[in-house]
Amino acid sequence: MAKSIINKEIMATYTKLQENSINSHKQYVKATSSTNEVPFERKYINNSNEGSVDIRNPFRVFHQNIRGLKGKRDELGLHFLEGTHHVICVTEHHLKDYEIDKVCISKYKLGAKYCRLNLKNGGLCIYILDSLTYDNIDLTKYSKDQDLEICAIKLQSQLKNVIIFCLYRAPSGNFGNFLNLMGKILHLLYKPKTEFIICGDFNINYMEVSNNRKALGNLLTSYNLMSTVYFPTRIVENSISMIDNIFIDVSRNYTIEP
Repeated sequence: MAKSIINKEIMATYTKLQENSINSHKQYVKATSSTNEVPFERKYINNSNEGSVDIRNPFRVFHQNIRGLKGKRDELGLHFLEGTHHVICVTEHHLKDYEIDKVCISKYKLGAKYCRLNLKNGGLCIYILDSLTYDNIDLTKYSKDQDLEICAIKLQSQLKNVIIFCLYRAPSGNFGNFLNLMGKILHLLYKPKTEFIICGDFNINYMEVSNNRKALGNLLTSYNLMSTVYFPTRIVENSISMIDNIFIDVSRNYTIEP
């Protein structure tokens, strides 16, 4: 197996679900910096503190808009049998609170969740590898069905804290409210030694220039975040769009592979 010259690395896997196939539209994001050699195939994060994250080593985050988790639980579990991803983010699970608690993925634990209170569908969750320790960040007061549905976890690290957000914004949601709530969350959680990773279905087409894209970009850029996805994430009969994204710190060099 070839080696990559890396020191800090995030391996983020983005997957867009189409219809009932769990295997459609996979992309791999590799972020790197500095010059220490580490085997590319290295999968787990270990250091002297058991369960903490060493962000100098490969780290994999998986995101998938699943459009309803019912009927796809077994397939999702089989997809992660090897435990090759450290964090799994799922958007639009369409489940109630008591239902998502019953969804088990071998080698992973449910780290954070959001379920709609009044409306149907929507919802999201984050699963984390059993060997890692984390803190759940309660963002319930900032979540509003359709406008901004969000959950987050904080991973322990010797160098800095890593906060991973999973979010969903419905096409019919109020964009102004989304931007306002997102700004409050980032302002609340930002600290000098904190790094953000944001993934989800934004329903903002990054293949087009728009006021919404510009406004979101201005907000995220102020927190040193950049977009990593540059290809279509939703393909239908008569159109293509790039409405799902992963944002990582600008200090990381990265490559992305379908």
